[in-house]
Amino acid sequence: MTIGIGFLCSDGVVICADRQMTGAGFKFEDSKIYIFYAGESVFAFTYAGDPDAARMMLEKSKEALYPVMARASEFENFGNFVSKALEPVFRDRQSKEVQSLIGGVAYNEPFLIKTKGTKVVSASADYIGFGDSSVLRYVCDLLLPSEFNVSEAQILASYLVSVAGRYVQYCGDTPDHAVIRNDRTLVTGTSGPWPDAKQRFRISEVAAGKALRGLLLSAGTAHIEIV
Repeated sequence: MTIGIGFLCSDGVVICADRQMTGAGFKFEDSKIYIFYAGESVFAFTYAGDPDAARMMLEKSKEALYPVMARASEFENFGNFVSKALEPVFRDRQSKEVQSLIGGVAYNEPFLIKTKGTKVVSASADYIGFGDSSVLRYVCDLLLPSEFNVSEAQILASYLVSVAGRYVQYCGDTPDHAVIRNDRTLVTGTSGPWPDAKQRFRISEVAAGKALRGLLLSAGTAHIEIV
């Protein structure tokens, strides 16, 4: 089972996913994020669903994007441009077994695409697999400011993956991330924004829970001080 999260930010795009792979009676860890380049663009791809079908759709997406991204400078909205280029690819019957998030940057403009079966749409903050749940959407809406940067998005995405991994069976709580800035600088990593991220997340949850409980019991009138 997979949780994948993508955030479109003012200064780039962030893709985050868990690492747990499940086979017939066994499980192991591996990355579900793939990086590729096309023209002047860099892409990060993650998926939920059948791994073989996902790899096939990834290769077909590359084949479709390589020639058209050479013309990317002619277009103003890269998100719509990439979506249109990928629509014929995801009409393939293999796409029925796959959800994906595709984030990238072209000519200093970030974009985020979500696919689900044959549907291909531009996105700003979206989720696939077990990440696409009402509970995580609520938490995300609660935490996300109206504007945020890739550093903030990486922390929040890693936290959401960690939470899902604790409570969803077959979903790992160790996040991989890919951060692509508007200058096409790429940073990838595992285990969150800090070496002790899981511990820091738990400490933050205790403080946030205490603050929220105080506000709720006071009907929103309590003075909350976070130390």
